[in-house]
Amino acid sequence: MKIVQSFIITIAVFLTASACGGSSFSVGTDYSATGGNAPGSGVSGAVGTGGAAGAAGDNTGGTTTVGGAAGGRAFASVSAGYEEACALRTDGTIACWGFRANYLQLAGTFTSLTLGGRACGLNTDRTITCWDNSGQIFGADKGNYVSPSPSPTGSFASVSASGGIGACALRADGTVVCWGAEQCTDVAAPPSGTFASVSDGASFACGVRSDGTVACWDQCLMPPIPAPPLGTFTSVSVGGSFACGVRTDSSIACWGHAIGETTPTPPSGPFASVSVGDQYACGQKTDGTIVCWGDNTYGKATPPSGIFSSISAGYGFACGVKTDGTIVCWGNNDLGQATPPAP
Repeated sequence: MKIVQSFIITIAVFLTASACGGSSFSVGTDYSATGGNAPGSGVSGAVGTGGAAGAAGDNTGGTTTVGGAAGGRAFASVSAGYEEACALRTDGTIACWGFRANYLQLAGTFTSLTLGGRACGLNTDRTITCWDNSGQIFGADKGNYVSPSPSPTGSFASVSASGGIGACALRADGTVVCWGAEQCTDVAAPPSGTFASVSDGASFACGVRSDGTVACWDQCLMPPIPAPPLGTFTSVSVGGSFACGVRTDSSIACWGHAIGETTPTPPSGPFASVSVGDQYACGQKTDGTIVCWGDNTYGKATPPSGIFSSISAGYGFACGVKTDGTIVCWGNNDLGQATPPAP
């Protein structure tokens, strides 16, 4: 329970600048679920397999909203946070929606984007810029209310800030650096060695090493850190209190904790990617369809049908980019976080 509370508190840091803790989290009326429940039921263990898309624009859990392509532009990726989301257009610019979206809307062009306790973007020159939902760039001056630490310098391959108040990034040489969680007393430095990818969660982080094995370390969590399974992986995603990874055989393994229960069990694959939110996760199968499992509050674990190129699970909602460059979001929409704009 302490782990989950830490996750919720840390997500709130993004909104209220509270203490240390941990957030890299709408279908219509025709639901299709295997062993699961209709959106909004709040029942854990649901496995959603894609329902018909419904109308957009209200605040009911289980609503699907679609951001349509316009003017020849399209979305390349999306990152769902706590009560807000941001997406990267194919021209490198950013579009944000939900809570305080106008402040998250940073000018400039990026090659990747991540949203959680802070927003971070990988610039076209491979440097990193991070900012909060007041529009303040971290390290710009002494007024940063969450952390005065600037982003590290150097050339990077990727950045992940989808969990707590900190962030982790993969340098061009394959080493990992983490920063921004200095207020926490239980912060461990990332392990040495080279990595292929990294994911920063609410209270711990994990990375896929160059040999395919997974290593995890403390980012703001009372030990012990959930130990990853043996074997080789192609990717990993850390959420509120547990993590999942795609194995080299395209199956998914999950480890960590959930509210009053064991870690939600993933369905059979094959999978291309996975994204873990708060007490649930969503995976993109190799055929482009989406399946989610775990807690189904707000219908966040019941994705719409269709073919997707990427997926991001936020706190109470999730979003995905379809192959036509449009975005679909499902789950909680009380602040418009499940109502994406047109590109």
